[in-house]
Order: sequence, then structure tokens, then C-alpha cells
Amino acid sequence: MRRGFLLLWWLCFFYQNVPGHGRPPEGFAKFSSFQELLDAHQREFLEEKMQATPQQTPLKKGEFVLIAIDGGAGSGKTSTARTLAERNNFAFVSTGEHYRVLARHLAEKNISPGNTMALRRELDELRPTTQFIGNRAHISLDGTIAPPEKLHNGVINTIVADYAQSPLLREFLHNYQRQLPQVARTIGYGGLVVEGRDMTSVVFPEADLCIFLDADPKARQRRRQMEGIADDIHARDTKDRQQLHQRDGVLYIDSTELSLEEVLLIIQEEMRKIRD
Repeated sequence: MRRGFLLLWWLCFFYQNVPGHGRPPEGFAKFSSFQELLDAHQREFLEEKMQATPQQTPLKKGEFVLIAIDGGAGSGKTSTARTLAERNNFAFVSTGEHYRVLARHLAEKNISPGNTMALRRELDELRPTTQFIGNRAHISLDGTIAPPEKLHNGVINTIVADYAQSPLLREFLHNYQRQLPQVARTIGYGGLVVEGRDMTSVVFPEADLCIFLDADPKARQRRRQMEGIADDIHARDTKDRQQLHQRDGVLYIDSTELSLEEVLLIIQEEMRKIRD
């Protein structure tokens, strides 16, 4: 029991004293709350894994698998990434949530996407932290995780793409996102599946496996409607055009006529090549 408390103390100290992307140490993606991590099922797992990772070390190919998934709205990124992470006991990140959290926060502050001075000032003050629910990593700006209904509604659906066009906001989130593989590895996961715009072209072009998911616009519109999202795919594609880059070396999958299981089979086969 005493050893467990010592390990927790060390983890808190570790995250508070590692600087991050040009900000003061408190700007590093640390855990502000262990409520979701230290339940009865995860406490023993965390203690055991932390003994095996006593310090932060560079990621090496073969030791940790990083999978980045990109693609347009309704292409199946989130469902694919979430299921892939669950089946491989990897951590999972949906970066679309990051933009929704920031859009909601900035809108509540009455800071518009085009107000560069106010936007820069507010972002300089923010210190995002990372919290886990199960294997999913969530961004937090105030020590709590925003409930889904606060992030997935008509208002946020309307404004998030406009905020996502801001170079300042994108740079802020890209810097935060680049730290997440090390966070997942330190917790003890053998890999991370991260999905969203810019993941394969800007944030993690060096990922072990980069995937671009695509589908016919009509199929993507239908999927969004089934999820209860009423935005227009053509409008979203127009706004997201600059971020939707399919570079060379990325595994392209057209999921129009494929089920989720069929998409996962293709990806699992590519993962076997990495591990072999």
C-alpha cells in the first residue's frame, strides 16, 4: 500500500516537472485527476506498469505502436479508431473532441475565431490536461471532462469548423497532441490510436501506420445522420479542405461498401506487418 502511494507521488511530481512545447512546466499534459484511473480495477495495473517505466524515454519503433487515422467527416474514423484501440488494448484519442472543447470554451468567452488578439491571449493562458475514462484520453481545460451533450449539439456542430480554421488554435492543439503518445506509454499502454484532421499529414506523419479513411459523400452524409448529426457534408468538406491531405505512404481505405469489420481486417493485417 505504501509503495502504491509512493508511486502516485512520483507520477504527480514527474508530470509537474517535465516542460512542454515552450511553455512553463505546468503547461505539460499532466493528469489533474486520477479519479478515473485509480479505481479498483486499474490501481494494480498502474503500479505494475509504472515500475517498468521509471523515466521518460524516446519512443522506439517496435516498442510502442502509434496509429494515426485521418479522413473526412463521416468516413468512419472514430468508430474504427475506438474499436481498433479496444481490441489491441491501446489508448484512444479522438482529436475532434479537442476542437469541440476549445470551440465551446472560446464561444462562452465571446471570443470569435477571427479575433486573433483575444484568441492568442486566451490560448496563452490555457493549460490543457489529460484524463482517461477507460482507455480513452480526454482533454480538459478546468480539471473536468465535458459531457458528450455539451460537445455534440447543434450549436457546437455549427461553430466548430470555423474555430478549427484558426492557425493559432491548430498550433495550440497540435503541440498538445504530440505529447499524447508519451502519456499513453507512461501509463502502460502498448500503443495509441489517434484519429482526426492533420493526424497523418502534420501531427504524426512518422506514425508506425498512417491511414486515410474515405467514403462516398452520400454514404458519409447518411452515417452522420444516423449518429444524430445534422451538419452538411459538402459544407464540412469545403471548410476542411486545407486539412484533408492524403500524402504518399498513407494506407488509403475507401469504406463506402465496407463494413466496420472489413475495415478493421485490412488494418489488422497492416499491423501484423509492423510487428513482424
